[in-house]
Amino acid sequence: GFESIKSVPPSFLKYSAAKHINFVGSKSLTELPPKFMSGCGAAVQISFKNVDAITSIGDNFLNESQHLETLEFCGFRSLKTLPDDFMKYSGVKRIHLDGNECVTSIGNGFLSNTSKLEEVTFAGFKGLTKLPDNFLNGCKAKCIVFKNVDTIVEIGRCFLNNTSNLEEFEFAGFNSLTKLPESFLSHSNVRRIIFRD
Repeated sequence: GFESIKSVPPSFLKYSAAKHINFVGSKSLTELPPKFMSGCGAAVQISFKNVDAITSIGDNFLNESQHLETLEFCGFRSLKTLPDDFMKYSGVKRIHLDGNECVTSIGNGFLSNTSKLEEVTFAGFKGLTKLPDNFLNGCKAKCIVFKNVDTIVEIGRCFLNNTSNLEEFEFAGFNSLTKLPESFLSHSNVRRIIFRD
C-alpha cells in the first residue's frame, strides 16, 4: 500500500490521464519534491489526507495544473511551512485546507494568480500565529472561509486586498486576534461578511 512509500520523483504523474488522484494515509513519505505533479494536465480532483510524515513541499507544487478543480489538503501533521508561490498560476477552483496542525508559516505569494479560484476554506491551523503580508491579496475567489484558527494573533498588511470577485467572507474562530490590519478588505466588492466566535 501507500503507507510504505518513502519518496516520489519530481514531476510525478505530470503526463498522467488520471482525473481523480488520492493520497491517503501515508506514514513514510516525508517530502513532496519540486514540481510535484506540476502540469498534471488531466486531473480535476486531488486529495491529500492524513499524510502524517511529510515535512516539506518543494517549489512549484502543482503549478500550471489548469484543469484542476478541487484540491483537498488535509491532515499534514508534520508540515510546518506552506511554500512560496503555493500553486501559483493553477486553475484550481476549490481549495480545502484543514487540520494542518503544525504549520507555523505561510510563504509569500500564497495562492497568488489563481485566476479561476472560487472557494477557499482555511481551518484547523493550531500552530500558525501570523498571516503574512499580502496574504490572498488579489485572490479571485468568490467565497473565503476561515474557521478554528485560534492561535493567530497578527494579520499582515494588505490582507485580502483587491479581491474584486469576493462575494462572501466568513471570519470565525480568531479568538486570539486583538486588532484588524489597516486596509482590511480594501478594494474588495464583498457582499456578505460573517464574523463569529
